[in-house]
Amino acid sequence: MLLVDGNTELDRQAVGGKAHYLGLLMSLGMRVPATAVIPPSDDVPTREICEWLTDTLRTDRKWDIAIRSSSAEEDTLTSSKAGHFLSVLGTFDEAGIREGIARVRRSGPSMAVVLQPLIGARLSGVAFSCDPLTYRRDRLSIAWTEGLGDQLVQGTEHGQSLLIQQGHASVGDSWPESDELLHQLTKALSVIESAMNRPADVEWVIDEEHQLWIVQARPVVLPASRAVRLDSEQSFASLPALVQGHPKIRLRRDALRAGVTMAPALIETCSASQPAIESSHEEFGVAAGLSVVLLYPERIEQSVVREFSPVRGFDVSFFTRGCRRYAIRRYPRVRDSIAAKKAVQSAGFSVSWLSVTIVQAIWRAHATGIVRRSDRGYIIDIAQGHFVPKGVVETSTIILSPDRKPVSSLWREQSIVYHFMDGHVVTESPPDSQLQLTPEV
Repeated sequence: MLLVDGNTELDRQAVGGKAHYLGLLMSLGMRVPATAVIPPSDDVPTREICEWLTDTLRTDRKWDIAIRSSSAEEDTLTSSKAGHFLSVLGTFDEAGIREGIARVRRSGPSMAVVLQPLIGARLSGVAFSCDPLTYRRDRLSIAWTEGLGDQLVQGTEHGQSLLIQQGHASVGDSWPESDELLHQLTKALSVIESAMNRPADVEWVIDEEHQLWIVQARPVVLPASRAVRLDSEQSFASLPALVQGHPKIRLRRDALRAGVTMAPALIETCSASQPAIESSHEEFGVAAGLSVVLLYPERIEQSVVREFSPVRGFDVSFFTRGCRRYAIRRYPRVRDSIAAKKAVQSAGFSVSWLSVTIVQAIWRAHATGIVRRSDRGYIIDIAQGHFVPKGVVETSTIILSPDRKPVSSLWREQSIVYHFMDGHVVTESPPDSQLQLTPEV
C-alpha cells in the first residue's frame, strides 16, 4: 500500500490515473482527503489498511470511506471514462473493505484501488476550467448537487449549474455558498489547469464546516488534432460539430452535393496542448496563393482572422518590376503556408483550447462575382480579377428572372483589376480588355 502525499510523483501506469492526479493535487497544495493506493499486483494488506484508517479517522472497527477505481485507462488525454469503472462509498468494516476492494478490482483490467475518508458533504460537484462544450478559455463551468455527487459525476443527475465568463456569473443558477468559496474554487481550477497545461475537469466537495475539498482532477478530453480534405460526404461528417454549421462548410457541402467544383480545401483541427499538424499542401501547388481562415473560434475581437500565403516562393517583386502594367498592392505577411496556418491557429488559441482552420487554394481568376437571390429573381455583381478589396472594384450588374433568364444588365469599365500572384495581391491597370459575357449568361 502506498500513501499519497504529493512529495513523490506517482507513475500513472503503476497506480492509475486517479491516484496519479491526486498526487498532483497534493503537490499543488490543494485540500485533498488522505489517500492510500493499492497497486494492481499487490496483495490486499488488510491489517495495514485498518491501522491507517484508525489513525486517520480516529475510529476503529468501522470506517466511512470511498473505495475507488484507479485504472491506467481512465483520466487520460484521450478518454476520461468517468463512471466507467466501479467505486463504492459507505461505512465498511474489515470484511467489507476486503469485499469492496475485490469488487472494484473486478470492474476493470489491471485495476489499482484508491482508499479515502468520505467527506461529509453539504455540496458536491464538478467544475471545468473552460467551457466544456466550446473549449473557450474565458469561461468556466460549475455544476453541483446537495450531498454526495456520485450521480452527478456519472451523468445520471443534472443538479444545478453556473457558467462564469471573465470573472462574472453569466448564465445558470445562483451559487448557494459564499463568494469566498466560489473564488477558492475558480482559483483552484486556474492552478490545476496551469499545472496540467490543458483544461481541467475537477471534482470537489464543500463540507459541513464550509471548507472546500478537491477530491479528483483529470484533463478535459479535447478533440484529436487532424487534417481533413473536403472531398466526400464522409469528410464533412468527420469535422468537429463546432464548425459543421459554418457558412464556408455549408457552402462546400452544398456544392459537393450539387456537383459544383470548388477550389480544394483542407480543414485542420488542432488542440493547444497537442503538437501542430504536419500536413502537406502539395495539391495546392498550381494555385495563385492560399487563404488560411479561422473557422473556430469564428471571430477574434469581432473580426475574421485570415492570412494569405505564397505557394511556390515565386519572385513576384522581380516580375512586377519588369512589367509596368502590374504593381504589388499587398505582400503576404507570412513566408509560406505553414507560417500562415500557425499565425491563424495562434489567434484561435488566444481564446480557445481548440483552433480550426480552413486552408483553401486561390485560383487564378479572369472574373469573380457574387450571386444574390431576390424576390424577382437573381442579382449578379461581377468584375474582372478578384474582389480584393471588396467595395473598391467597379462591378457590373446583371439581373436574372426566377428561371435564370437575362432581364437587364449594367456594364461598367474598371479602372483597376486585382489579381493574386503567389499569395501577393497585385493590381493591373488598365485591364487588357473589358469584361464581356454571352447573352445567355
